[in-house]
Amino acid sequence: MEIEDIDMESAQRAENAEMFRDAADLSLRSEEVREILGRPPRRIVRWGITVIFVVVAGLFIGSCFIKYPDVLQAPVTVTTEHLPAGVAARSSGKIDTLFVTEGEIVTEGAPIAVLENPARWQDVQWLRRHISEASRDTLLQLGGIQSAYFAYLKAREDYDYFIRTDYHRQKAKAVGKEIAAGRLLLRNSERQRNTQRQQLEIAHTLFAMDSGLHAKGLTSKSEYENSRSRYLQQQQEYESACAACDNRRVSLLQLEQSLFDLEQQRNDQENSLNLALEGARNGLLAEMEAWEQTYLLKAPCEGRVAFTTYWQRNQNVTAGEVVATVVPERQARIIGKILLPPQGAGKVKVGQTANIKFDGYPYMEYGMVKVAIRHISLVPVQLPEGGRAFLLEVDFPQRLETTYHKQLDFTQEMTGTAEVITEDLRLIDRFLNPIRAVIFR
Repeated sequence: MEIEDIDMESAQRAENAEMFRDAADLSLRSEEVREILGRPPRRIVRWGITVIFVVVAGLFIGSCFIKYPDVLQAPVTVTTEHLPAGVAARSSGKIDTLFVTEGEIVTEGAPIAVLENPARWQDVQWLRRHISEASRDTLLQLGGIQSAYFAYLKAREDYDYFIRTDYHRQKAKAVGKEIAAGRLLLRNSERQRNTQRQQLEIAHTLFAMDSGLHAKGLTSKSEYENSRSRYLQQQQEYESACAACDNRRVSLLQLEQSLFDLEQQRNDQENSLNLALEGARNGLLAEMEAWEQTYLLKAPCEGRVAFTTYWQRNQNVTAGEVVATVVPERQARIIGKILLPPQGAGKVKVGQTANIKFDGYPYMEYGMVKVAIRHISLVPVQLPEGGRAFLLEVDFPQRLETTYHKQLDFTQEMTGTAEVITEDLRLIDRFLNPIRAVIFR
């Protein structure tokens, strides 16, 4: 047992001595080891430089061919060419009558609702359709239109009375009869004048003969004076006949002037009454139009009615509130309005592509819709929230098909984000542009 322990100790001593010798040899060769490790093989260095050069050259060459699009983002609203039209109340009050239901198709100008007011809707509509048939015996409840209605009735009654009595025409007929009688008297007077002229000529001939005989002393002076007296008397009667004819002509001219004045007075009064009637009628129509503008809600276009909050009688509305919306039914072009900020807008051109991402359809799930820019506003528009932006218009296909070949359901006033691709820049240009900006500053 002791002999074995002695052998184990001897072996241990021998092993320790060997380890000390190896450490001494390693210490002696450390400079050689460091020299070998500090100088890598030339082959490895040469291949490493080549690989790095190839990678850098590949990146440079690739940057000259690889293009990265320059994109401008802006909000977009998609609607149709014929926008939905809101029907807003112009006065505050309760809804008296609803004429349509949700989803009903209406024509342009069709009544949708009427608000409470002093007038009856049925009476106003009857008066509009039968305005020429209305009379004081027709009992209508027209509220604020009542005074204009009575003014119209008064003007129409005056005009009807004027036409019915026809005073000027009746008087003109009487004057016409006087003119006919006067012309007959004038003809009689002219015949009498002609007779007196002949008698005057005979008296003048006899007087001339008596004058000749008296000059020769063949007749007495009394006979001469009698002949002269007869001649003067015939001359006086002839002049009286001429004066009677002239008086008849003057009377006829006065009657004809009176007839002309009567016709002129009739035309003037008829025109005056007609203008008063037309003015009263237009005033009544204007009052009815103002009443409809205030209390009647009408469809601004043809389409389907959609109610938002108001759908039954006795609901209170406030002036300016939208009671219903009319959505056009006919097929219309789908357009988008992009509000592009001025920064970078100069790079946008007609025909460039825009990718539309709709808020209601996440683009990673549904994809995007590619469209082309059709129009760019010449000047920026003022935004309601402040600032300015250029308005870009884009056309959409009738079927909103995305890049994932999915069909999107179109709804009015769809919103989203538009990515306008202005140009495909090469990567090398993106690297060099900052350097150019610094050099040519």
